[in-house]
Amino acid sequence: MEQRATLLKFLVIIIIAVSLEALVFVFDAAKKDIRNLIYPTFLLVSAGLVVIGLGLYQKLTAQENINGESDREGSG
Repeated sequence: MEQRATLLKFLVIIIIAVSLEALVFVFDAAKKDIRNLIYPTFLLVSAGLVVIGLGLYQKLTAQENINGESDREGSG
């Protein structure tokens, strides 16, 4: 349970960092050369994919966590 919370906090920090970096790159590319806009777009897409993966991880582990708690209550 503690490992799950630690992993979630770590991934949230990574998502925030990548999103902010992409936002800075978007404004930088808009000022300098619009052709370089593809790179921050990839960063934004990758941040979105990590958010989707994190949501799937939470959904799958929440069901496992509920089953694990009910098993412990029955054997206690």
